[in-house]
Amino acid sequence: MNLIERYVYDILKNNAKLKDGTVAIYQGIFSIFGKMKGAIRSNYDIQVFDDFFFGFHDKFSLNKEGKLLGHRASSTFIAGIGKAKIGYYEIDQPDVFHELAETSCCNNQQGSMLCWLSSNKIAYNDYIDNNVVTVILDINSKETEILPFHFASASPCSYLFSSINYCRFGKGIRGYGYDIAYNDEINSDAKNEISTSQCGDLVVYDIKNNEERYRLTSKEARELSISSFPKLNGYEYFSHTCFSPDSQLMYFLYRSFNGKKNSSQLFVINFLTGELKEMPTGGMVSHLHWLTPRQIVAYCNLKDNKDGYYIFDLNTDKVTPFIHAQLTADGHPNAYTNNERVFVTDTYPDRERRQPLYLVNEEKNTVEKILDVYSPRKFRGVERVDFHPRFSQCGKYVTVDSPHLNSRSQLVIKL
Repeated sequence: MNLIERYVYDILKNNAKLKDGTVAIYQGIFSIFGKMKGAIRSNYDIQVFDDFFFGFHDKFSLNKEGKLLGHRASSTFIAGIGKAKIGYYEIDQPDVFHELAETSCCNNQQGSMLCWLSSNKIAYNDYIDNNVVTVILDINSKETEILPFHFASASPCSYLFSSINYCRFGKGIRGYGYDIAYNDEINSDAKNEISTSQCGDLVVYDIKNNEERYRLTSKEARELSISSFPKLNGYEYFSHTCFSPDSQLMYFLYRSFNGKKNSSQLFVINFLTGELKEMPTGGMVSHLHWLTPRQIVAYCNLKDNKDGYYIFDLNTDKVTPFIHAQLTADGHPNAYTNNERVFVTDTYPDRERRQPLYLVNEEKNTVEKILDVYSPRKFRGVERVDFHPRFSQCGKYVTVDSPHLNSRSQLVIKL
């Protein structure tokens, strides 16, 4: 993003419709040049798995055994929401799709929140017999365990699950909900979501000990956020929960949408002490990930400061901007926490509809572009295909969702 683009963006960012309209016109002029540069460019070895996407950037899709997890749409997605087959590919046998299940709870941006719990167990959201559920599936035995809530994240220890209300999430950000919330309960919270998430509470369940580990209501979060949102009057909801690599902490966002823009406040809960910490953000937190077990890298702003990448140190309470000439726009960071201070991130398509991916060493302050693709203009709004980059569990690969074949594909990039 150049200086002129940044200036215009800062003016328009608080009005989503005006911003999106301006971007569409601007990209319409320059996209022909981006298309001429080719569908995909990289100096790295890449495998392409077409008609197969994963979802968000806070979970790995490729495990240590070389199994690549993902979704294949099994219905027409309306407003970015539909049904999908769930399965995996062995990356050394890319022609064989191993179908495991089908879910009615899927969207383009976060899928079904599909994730690996272990080498042989996965979890995903579904809607069964008029109830919202999390399904835990053993991919070998095909045995399932059903949890009576929709989950947002699972801890690395595999027995803590955060739960949010996807009806509220989907109304707060279009395209992030599921069919049931929109088709049956468009003007009110889905009945089963209320019974499990208490009208939008954030809940953490301990499934090993069969107990509720933590709960935060919207009212409590609003009272804690009053310094950041002195005129909070929008539609409120929780989103973007993620456990730390050692499962001792969890960050999450508390958001408010007033019809034009989303305001976001970042919190961190410590499960060892019970402390809830409000981070010093200035009302905008878009995407983030754990850089280390006690550090978060986020694209956000601070009070009286500009948008950018910041490192939050939870041991010292210090916040440090990460400034680099190539990282000037919003992106989705994902860190390989076993190799501290290294992360990948992307940006949204630029004026030529080129979509880049960067490998970042925060400690050395180096940034390398490792991939860029052309994103066809039909992939906008709820139909967009964000890279949502994810390190593999072994750290030797990065996977992304890509639109370069005019469909949703998952790429495996060997580092």
